[in-house]
Amino acid sequence: MKLFATDTSVVAEWGFNIVSLASVSKIRKSMLLPLQTRTITGIVLGTKLTNTGTGDLIYYKGKKAVGTTKVVKGGEEEGMNNGCSCITVGNLSTTEKVFFTVLRK
Repeated sequence: MKLFATDTSVVAEWGFNIVSLASVSKIRKSMLLPLQTRTITGIVLGTKLTNTGTGDLIYYKGKKAVGTTKVVKGGEEEGMNNGCSCITVGNLSTTEKVFFTVLRK
């Protein structure tokens, strides 16, 4: 005998909470002040990081600002491929803010 074989919502009467909704990915807008860095996690692979500002944006794969730097010029996009689900983004400008968007979970 199986309990709740046909109606799984009845388990709420036993104190269990059932949520069958998938997490929704959203395009997140972010801003970096001059000389600021930020770690971005939960990026959906296969999407793009878009620099919506005019200044240059740099990013590193991973949680630390070490390794190979990639530069995204103002108004350009960069593909978020394998190893880019967590990146560290930086603004090297001393005067301009940098704006960017990325699809996150």
